[in-house]
Amino acid sequence: MPRIVQDRGEKRKQSQVMGMLPEHPESFPVNTLVPIPGTPMENNEPVAVHSVIRTIATARIVMPKTIIRLAAGRHTFTETEQAMAFMAGANAIFTGEQMLTTPCSGWDEDKAMLGRWGLRGLRSFEDAEGHKVDGQFVKVEEDGQAVLTEAARKEMGV
Repeated sequence: MPRIVQDRGEKRKQSQVMGMLPEHPESFPVNTLVPIPGTPMENNEPVAVHSVIRTIATARIVMPKTIIRLAAGRHTFTETEQAMAFMAGANAIFTGEQMLTTPCSGWDEDKAMLGRWGLRGLRSFEDAEGHKVDGQFVKVEEDGQAVLTEAARKEMGV
């Protein structure tokens, strides 16, 4: 049976191990426990925000190209704490009114928050400059620039 509970340092250890893999994962979601009444973990203490931020910073150092997403439980953090998570290395959030079992900020609220920080959310299949990326003809480089694929060059005769 898989373990459900991770000890407080295990997520940081997990990010260090993932950093040793030959290929880093595309995404590293950082979930924070939200104790829900009536569940086996209802009496567990929430993880302190500084532990979450330390986990994000560790993940960013060992997996520099991975998307680090603030996920379940981020609604328990203040806007300042979420901004600190971005300064530590997070570069994405899950948004929408409801996660599987916990509430989450809606897109309008998140968009306004990101705007206050001077950031904007990317749409699906969009690079850092807002160009549409279809995958077959355009890919996003490590620096966020959209470039033509070999298939696109062939199609265009370039």
